[in-house]
Amino acid sequence: MDEACTSFFSDCATDTLVEILRRLSPASSRRCRLVCRYWRATIDERTKSLLPQSDAKTLLVGDGSAHVLGDGWSLKRVMASPRSRRMNVVGTRNGLLCLCDDSKPGGAILLANPSTGEKLALPLLTRADISSSDSWHRAYSFAHHERTGRHTVVHVPFCCWAWEFPRLQVFTLGEASWRDVATPAINVGCRLGAGVVSVDGGATYWVAQGSGRIVSLDLEDERVTSVSAPRIPAGFRSSFELVGVHGRLGVTVCDDGSRLGTSKTKVLVLESVSGQHRWACWYYVELDRCLQSPLKPHFMHGEYLLMKGLHAVCANKPSGKWRSRHGDVLLSRTDQGKDVYIGDIYRAFPYVETDEPLRQYKLW
Repeated sequence: MDEACTSFFSDCATDTLVEILRRLSPASSRRCRLVCRYWRATIDERTKSLLPQSDAKTLLVGDGSAHVLGDGWSLKRVMASPRSRRMNVVGTRNGLLCLCDDSKPGGAILLANPSTGEKLALPLLTRADISSSDSWHRAYSFAHHERTGRHTVVHVPFCCWAWEFPRLQVFTLGEASWRDVATPAINVGCRLGAGVVSVDGGATYWVAQGSGRIVSLDLEDERVTSVSAPRIPAGFRSSFELVGVHGRLGVTVCDDGSRLGTSKTKVLVLESVSGQHRWACWYYVELDRCLQSPLKPHFMHGEYLLMKGLHAVCANKPSGKWRSRHGDVLLSRTDQGKDVYIGDIYRAFPYVETDEPLRQYKLW
């Protein structure tokens, strides 16, 4: 068979494969990428719509509102947005929103698909009768494991004031109940103020209370390990918070700038080199004190950094690489970046749209 004929039949096979893949659900399409290199390349190159995470937008969340920030800085209100101050967004994965009702002791988890209008309430955690709080959502995270295709809600152990959750618990969509996860003989209690973050590789991270360790839960084998937190650089007096940076674990290390009238933020990202973990400075932000701060836990919108200010969200494209690997953002009172949203926004998450039905996961 000559080269031209071989190429013709190869193109026909690829076209047939593409048409088959287009008829699968987004979750099935993601799993198909794992079959072989040829399938992965075909899906990545020919069926970009099957991989919504590659074209993610940003979900901006405020009190009683949630808006999707898209290409060209377009804004669209999400119909399934939280309408109460007690309902908070935990996270988003592949077009699904995970919400926590802070009016229920321990928090009640609700999954929603804004594109279809579907909602799915998860069973409540097994717990003792404890007092109410307005911050239960801070102990939850919503994660997706790319290789297995599983979506998981993670609840981390913590102790604060009169209430305590001593166990690490997970709920995997497609199962009927929460499960306890065994933890090693180390302190894995969460410092809630530092945040709980899940990244694209399929792991959830939080900072251990009273230690300099960051605890991780691998969502495939449910193994709990830890890595050393970065040292706060000289001249930085504030603590750090966990963030997601292009699918990697990062931390923001901030300085309040009380002496100089400016604030400085370094975004450090955990890298793996020859099997060894290290923290590298990817972004550096310097601005007039109290004017703006990076949106969390996911502040990247494409190549832009999203900053929240007084009743507005601004976008800034890093320029230069004087103090960081991927660029610096230097802001003044007269130059605070491009306004992309007017209003109070408190959190931001990567977001895509999907028509994947939620009802397929209900087993209780």
